[in-house]
Amino acid sequence: MIDNKKYERIIILGSGGSGKSTLAKKIAKCTGIQIYHLDKEYWLPNWQKPKEEDWHHKIVEFVKEDSWIMDGNYIDTLEDRLEKADLVIMLDIKTSTCLRGVFLRTLKSKFIKRKDLCSDCDERFNQNYYDFINWVKAFRKEYFPKLINICLKYPNVDLKIFSTRKSAHKFVKRMTSKNDC
Repeated sequence: MIDNKKYERIIILGSGGSGKSTLAKKIAKCTGIQIYHLDKEYWLPNWQKPKEEDWHHKIVEFVKEDSWIMDGNYIDTLEDRLEKADLVIMLDIKTSTCLRGVFLRTLKSKFIKRKDLCSDCDERFNQNYYDFINWVKAFRKEYFPKLINICLKYPNVDLKIFSTRKSAHKFVKRMTSKNDC
């Protein structure tokens, strides 16, 4: 580990299409730590939202565990996660890269079901897709500062910000000290 620090509770934040789930899978593969893809945990079949208290309770139960990786922003539960986290990885990836990522994964989902989503939540090129694209476009200006400001309230949590996917993956490789990661 870098500076002999072993991370056991990891939060991965970033825009849609930034590579959060891919990075979470890589860390899990290298460390054996359980992943919670928050999109999969949050959304009910057919993109229905859970009751707020049910969602909050689920997060509280997850953070009690000794180790975990959680990818997803969900600002309403971020402080619950930060109270127990030891590392936040923020992917500050260019908007154009994120938009391309969203487009390609939506196209790919026509043929391959995403494992990081609820089984009854299909991505389609519909109004929800275009609303999501607008959110991705606004992420760096509107949402990113809010996430960072919340993270900075927890100085005991290491915050690593990466502007490229490649730099984040290099960090994971160094962090885990495994050449195959």
